[in-house]
Amino acid sequence: MPPHLCTAYLLAFLCTSLTLLTLPPASAAIDEDVKTLSKVEQLGGRVDESHGFLEIDFHLKGKALDDTGLAHLASLEKLKWLHLGGTQVTGEGLHHLRALHHLEALHLENTSVGDKGISDLIDLPKLRYLNLYGTQITDRGLLELANSESLERIYVWKTRVTPEGIAKLRDENPNIRISTGLRLDALASTFPEAIEDKPPTRKLVWHPCRNRTEAPVKSDNGVNCQVWFKNETDTTLKLYWISFGDGELKFYADLTPGKLRQQNTYARNAWLITNTEDQPLGYFVADEDHALAIIPSSVSSD
Repeated sequence: MPPHLCTAYLLAFLCTSLTLLTLPPASAAIDEDVKTLSKVEQLGGRVDESHGFLEIDFHLKGKALDDTGLAHLASLEKLKWLHLGGTQVTGEGLHHLRALHHLEALHLENTSVGDKGISDLIDLPKLRYLNLYGTQITDRGLLELANSESLERIYVWKTRVTPEGIAKLRDENPNIRISTGLRLDALASTFPEAIEDKPPTRKLVWHPCRNRTEAPVKSDNGVNCQVWFKNETDTTLKLYWISFGDGELKFYADLTPGKLRQQNTYARNAWLITNTEDQPLGYFVADEDHALAIIPSSVSSD
């Protein structure tokens, strides 16, 4: 081989070797994610990867999370679902989320987030769902969201947003559904059988209990949605929410025959139907979209 070709091959080999030496091993990035998730858990975040993507939830045990803690999430590029409800985060910290290019759902309810920082959410390419319930957002911040190309649903209950601001956002971006719905914090036992909208046509699956003492599934957490419960039996039934963790039952309402009840809930929340003696009959599991939950007439004859 001519000397100049030998030199060229040697230089190419050395360059390749140096490149491989300077590249961080794949395991280093994985180790960094593990460290970050460990820190998230120390801050009270619940980490869940069981659904095939990364979810982080602070609203149960991580309510002390503030903007400083929020900085730990900036490197979690695969984060798809983030619940910051009830934490101490503010609009000042939302810039930490700008690199979360896979984020689809963001809960900010009952935080002091206002108009400041809302613009940091506009360029998140996959953000479909944004819950601003109980925040300080006004029409000014809401209208900034009109520039989002991905948002599909925004919740603005108990905010400073006005009907005029909502109408203007709908004009500027008709692809965004804006909900000013019923109170999430209303206790179940006093919640009215109010029907705000027409019930959807899509139906949740009815899961009959195999026996009258069976303990159904526990609730998990997801985005806000609404379920219309319809009792097609000829007897009054009872509606219970099945809590997280210990699966405790929380009574919500009596379901009278033939009546509809519109209920705010979260995707993957479980709702138990019992008879008046509290014997389990069956349950529904909510999903991301609004749905109709029909209790079949055959239940009363089982």
